[in-house]
Amino acid sequence: MIGKRAMLLALMLLIFATGADAKQRVAYIYQSERNIEPVITALLNESFDLELLAADSITASTNFSGYAFITIGNERFTDPYKIPVNKFPALVINTYNVDEWKWVRSITCTQQNFPIHLKVVSRNPLTEGMPDVFQAYTSAFDKNYISIKACYLSGDRAAGINATVSTLKNANEAVIAVIGNGTRLLNKNVSTAPAVFFGAVEIDYWTEQTATLFRNS
Repeated sequence: MIGKRAMLLALMLLIFATGADAKQRVAYIYQSERNIEPVITALLNESFDLELLAADSITASTNFSGYAFITIGNERFTDPYKIPVNKFPALVINTYNVDEWKWVRSITCTQQNFPIHLKVVSRNPLTEGMPDVFQAYTSAFDKNYISIKACYLSGDRAAGINATVSTLKNANEAVIAVIGNGTRLLNKNVSTAPAVFFGAVEIDYWTEQTATLFRNS
């Protein structure tokens, strides 16, 4: 019998490891044009045919079947429930709406006086080629000397969400997490599609290793 872990990795390979086909379409869903992240669009364009999709244009009849997956950036969506997270494969770089998608009750962020380092706690296609510990950001502070943060799904997350990359201090603080098809979420919700949570949200300060981790997602 195939174990849960093997089934989850097979799902991830099937849904997300699609970079070999440069013609596959991916949707980047945004609330405001000014919040579109050029680093994200550039990385996605390396392997996919990227389309920008305004959240306000999504209706009940919007057909996502032509996309390999959707990407959701780090901004607050005014109506997050119409974005098909948990119903369609998703790469989520978002800390504002994960509670509404029933992944966690509240998001937690960490910052330090030196560049944040993260730890690989699960070996799977996402972490292929990554060292056990790596530097996530090029700096500890942004250009305004504000601390650069990494956010994670903490212990009050849905029990079926598995940490792949964590903070150094606690392997349960999931900075990168995998949500499998059939995962039991909070309030008796159940996912019907896989997703990846990517909590290294300070995109302009990614190291090459963090960018590699994003490509693998």
